[in-house]
Amino acid sequence: MIPGFDRDGCKDTPCPVKKGDKKKFSYKLTIPGATPTIEADVKARLIGDKGDLFCGTVHGDIKD
Repeated sequence: MIPGFDRDGCKDTPCPVKKGDKKKFSYKLTIPGATPTIEADVKARLIGDKGDLFCGTVHGDIKD
């Protein structure tokens, strides 16, 4: 879990989420200055009342 991450996805995309709906989910995150240069896969999971709504992986890197 990311420190300070708000677990309420409805603050970042309109809710309720319904089957067949297309939604855009975005989240802005401040990367601390002390973070080292790194390349990694970032995994995201959005969980609803009845289980997973979305799971995905994005490859990214943090550079100076």
